[in-house]
Amino acid sequence: MAKITYAQYIELLMDPDTADEVIAAFSTIVPGETAFDPTLMPDPNKVEMTADQIEALTAPLLPSSSDFGWPVPNPVIVSRFGTDNNSYLALQAGSRFAPVQAIEAGVVVNVQNLSANDGFVVVVQHGQDLLVSYTNLQQPIVSPRERVTKGQHLGNLGGGTLVDDDVLKLWVMVGSTFVDPQARLGF
Repeated sequence: MAKITYAQYIELLMDPDTADEVIAAFSTIVPGETAFDPTLMPDPNKVEMTADQIEALTAPLLPSSSDFGWPVPNPVIVSRFGTDNNSYLALQAGSRFAPVQAIEAGVVVNVQNLSANDGFVVVVQHGQDLLVSYTNLQQPIVSPRERVTKGQHLGNLGGGTLVDDDVLKLWVMVGSTFVDPQARLGF
């Protein structure tokens, strides 16, 4: 079985051109094996970046009063981007199984059951180069290629067994680079 990192898997999910069979190949986990190999994580001191990646990371951030909405009601940040080498922002909602809402208008590019551990993911393209992955959902109520509005209900939290049923993992990509959701979205 080919091994990829979890971040690479999320990147595959967020790419609307990725073939369904590629995603399915990495979604099938044989007992005793894992599709994710932590040794494949690049050494941050040796990573070479493309001009596009550097530009995405150094682009002006949105003001703290951005117009993006919170994806869950009454959120508390429980894990920041970069903590324990993660590529997401974890938001604890004000209640269990809380509704998850689109932070802005966009188009759903993928809906996928990641695993029993992580639940479903809904990936929405918000604008030309901004992809947002909403993870730890129960069965979503939106479908790929569906247009969504800001604040539209995507599904409810509580889809994963290893993630608390009031926590949303929010992954943000600009172009092909994961970025800090808190800084990029102005939360």
